Parts: sequence; structure tokens; C-alpha cells
Amino acid sequence: PHPPRMNLSDVSVRSNVSIVVLVAALRETRTVHTLEDLFAKAHNPSRVFVGVVQQNSRDDEDVVEGLCKRLGTPLERRPPFAHAHRRTPGEDDWGQKRFTPESLAACGPAARVRVYRMDAGEAAGPVYARAQQRRLLSPGKGLEDFCLQIDAHAVFAPGWDTQLLGEFAQTENEYAVLSTYPTDAATALPDGTFPNSNGHWEMPHICTAQILQPGVVRNDQASAVANLQRPALGKFWAAGLSFSRCHAERDVPSDPSLKQIFNGEEFSRGARLWTNGYDFYSLARPVLGVYYGGKKGGKGNWSHNSVEETGSDGRLQRLLCQDGSVPPEALRGFDLGTRRRFEDYVALTGVDCRSRSTKRTPCGVAK
Repeated sequence: PHPPRMNLSDVSVRSNVSIVVLVAALRETRTVHTLEDLFAKAHNPSRVFVGVVQQNSRDDEDVVEGLCKRLGTPLERRPPFAHAHRRTPGEDDWGQKRFTPESLAACGPAARVRVYRMDAGEAAGPVYARAQQRRLLSPGKGLEDFCLQIDAHAVFAPGWDTQLLGEFAQTENEYAVLSTYPTDAATALPDGTFPNSNGHWEMPHICTAQILQPGVVRNDQASAVANLQRPALGKFWAAGLSFSRCHAERDVPSDPSLKQIFNGEEFSRGARLWTNGYDFYSLARPVLGVYYGGKKGGKGNWSHNSVEETGSDGRLQRLLCQDGSVPPEALRGFDLGTRRRFEDYVALTGVDCRSRSTKRTPCGVAK
């Protein structure tokens, strides 16, 4: 592990860090509640920022307007943006100046919510949407300390921010990524906490994956670890809960050319993160839950484009199988890293796209 650059065991240090929560939402109906809940449940909401890649139709509710309406402090739009549901030429990077300064100031968290507004017709899958999240980070030396990527239909445990920082500190690893499949939101108790699963704090831990086609790898359903006293080192990255230093989002972002990709997102980015030196850990306790299946609350999907999908499949084949029609230079900037050998990640996970084979490897990972 890389020694941490900040001493999170120091309360004064921990209280002054910043966290930006990154959300990609396609016509979601729960996003407003997700934001309301994360601010309400944070121990220190003043350190929390949110970046939303919003893919809406014209009649869908804007996430910031919806949040402020629920809080009883509705926003007022400036005249040039009276009917704009997507970004407009010349608009500020974080989409905040479409509202009057007075109404933004009156709605407490609104100034900490950054939105990249897209029309739903521009949507091309979750990887493409998450690739836009980097636009919502502060540039240069202003980069936030920690990034939390989540789904748009989430609920939070009380003190989620303090808990995540505490578990990150336990890894003693600057390049740690706390990542696994989130708990089912439907199990949350009335006080917002999550139950002690099976009486011994069972937590999801991803152990295996399968090859669907050359370069397209899907994580399998998670196994479980129990009674963890600290995060457990693992092999796989999960998109729905990923907490890391923000240099991971800045330096190893999602590939904007992977349009139309759903299956294949997690293993490909995980391979890039791991070969760039990052380590994955399953959490010891639940910090948030997401709604699964029909409870997600989405109102639509992206339009399928077979040409884009074929091109993306080719990129994944080049990345993970290291063959195919896409030339290596096409991946520049979104290729595997050089801090670790990809062959070692293949040995760790048992997923070998080059031979189109998988084998079971130990679920537990030693340092």
C-alpha cells in the first residue's frame, strides 16, 4: 500500500476534508431524495459537495430545483434560462448561474450541488455518463479530497461521511478504493440505519466474474464476508459504491468512448485502476443502500446504437484481450496503467480475456 498523504486518525484533519458525491442519472425519479438524504444524514454536511450528470427530458424535474422545493426554498431562474432543461452555450461549468444568487443563497445546499445537464436523447449508457463526472470536480490544486461515486437511487446511513473516512483511514493506503455492491435500500430501518445482517454483519464481497464475449466481463453476484473489523482487501471494483481519493477520478476516469456499455463497465475500469496502483476493499459496515429492480424509479433507457456498441466492444477487446481491430493507440489516456502488470491482475482475478478463460482464485486477498 501507498502511505496515506493525510493523517485521517487526526480528528482535526478528518473534520476539514472535502467529499464530492458523483451521480449519473438518466430520467431518475429518486435523485432528489438521494441528495436530500445524503445532506441530511452527513455528520458534517458543509464538507459535502455533489456532482450530478443529469440526463433529463424537457418535462423532467431538475435535481437542484427539486431539492430546494422539498426544502421549502424554491429557486428562481434567471430569464435566459427560463425554459432550458439542458446546458446552454456559454453556461458556467457547474450549471449554477441559471438561478438567481439570492435564491441559491436561500437554499442551503444548492450552492454545493453542481450539475452537468444533458438531454435524455444524448444518453449513451452509464460509462459515457460517468465519464462526464470529471467536469464536476474542482480543477488543479482545488481538487476535492475524496470522491464517492453512487447510483442515483440511494439512501444513506446516519454519519455516512464519518464512517467512510474512518474505514478509509483503516486501510492505511493512499490508493485505497472502498467499493462493493451496496446494501438493499429496502432493508433500511426507520432510524435510517441498516440491520446487522444475519447477526454477524455480513457484507457483500465480490469474488468472481465471467466473460460474456471477448473483452466484455461482468462481475458475478457478490459473496459475503462477516464480522469485519476493518475493510477487506478484494479483487473487483463496483460502480455503484466507490469511495477513493479524488486523484482516482481525475487520473483514471471512465472512458467517454465506451458508449452503449453496461456489462463490461466494472471489470474494465477495475483493471485500469488496479494497474494504476489502486487497491479495492469491501466495507466493514453498510454506509448506504440502493434500490434494486423495479424499485429504482427510472423513467427510461438510452437509445440503442449498434455502431457505437460495436466500437465500444472493440475498445474493451483491445484493453483486456489485447487483440482485435481497434489499434492500441486508440486507447491513449484510457489504457491500462503501468504501475502494475496486467498479467498480475489476470492472475489475481482468474479472468483471462486473452485465452477467453476463467478460473477460481482465492476470494481473500493478502497484502
